[in-house]
Amino acid sequence: MFSLKGKNGVIAGCAQGIGLGVAKHFVKEGVNLVMGDISEQGKREADALGVPFVKTDVSKESDVENLIKTAHDKYGKLDIVVNNAGVMLPEEYIATMNTEKYHKTFAINLDGCMYGMKYGAQYMKDGGSIINTASVGGVFNFFAGYGPYCASKAAIISLTKTAAIELAARNIRVNCVLPGTIDTPMAHEEGCEDELALNALIHPMGRMGEVEEIVPLYHFLAAGECSFMTGSAIACDGGYLSGPNNDMIGQIMPCLLKGQ
Repeated sequence: MFSLKGKNGVIAGCAQGIGLGVAKHFVKEGVNLVMGDISEQGKREADALGVPFVKTDVSKESDVENLIKTAHDKYGKLDIVVNNAGVMLPEEYIATMNTEKYHKTFAINLDGCMYGMKYGAQYMKDGGSIINTASVGGVFNFFAGYGPYCASKAAIISLTKTAAIELAARNIRVNCVLPGTIDTPMAHEEGCEDELALNALIHPMGRMGEVEEIVPLYHFLAAGECSFMTGSAIACDGGYLSGPNNDMIGQIMPCLLKGQ
């Protein structure tokens, strides 16, 4: 049950973090995989796993089509497409927004995902699974300064639902994963200092998640047994969307009482 053995798949955005974790797991489970990423690190990881690699800038439609067509030409029609590429650029406030950085965020996070769904559908078997990586930030904004990132992830959730409707007649399922803060290189990038410092308080479980804790969700969504699940945005967030850690309340209340 929930076997992925012999399925044909492609992952965009797999050099590190969640994408790399999913790629390693899929290969271990017997998926015929092609990996795509813009970085040379992605090629090194693919070589280590013994699977084909296609250098891919997901902001370029032709690159994404080439990635997915390469997987199709090598293995046949696809069963699984994972659109995982994404960036979180340094904090930008709307009043002083660097529009070049704004457009870059959307080009990678949203456009790349849209291209993956477009060509995934064209080269996919009926009954396949498309999985998009969004974020809990697409449902509940993190902090001031994260506008472009959170807006791009909210748009992914919306496009996921639209694609699920449009592809339902072919039994192609389209879902998205909403990670909370996962311990990946992105979580430690410049501009994420506030979130990282508050991490233990904003997650009820009091910690970041590990890549190994979110990878099974991608396996679940890729498996054929999930044939009636589509258009869903599923959080794996340590309770982030449920509300704050009790310790946060405990630290806030003394400050409020002191001000009375």
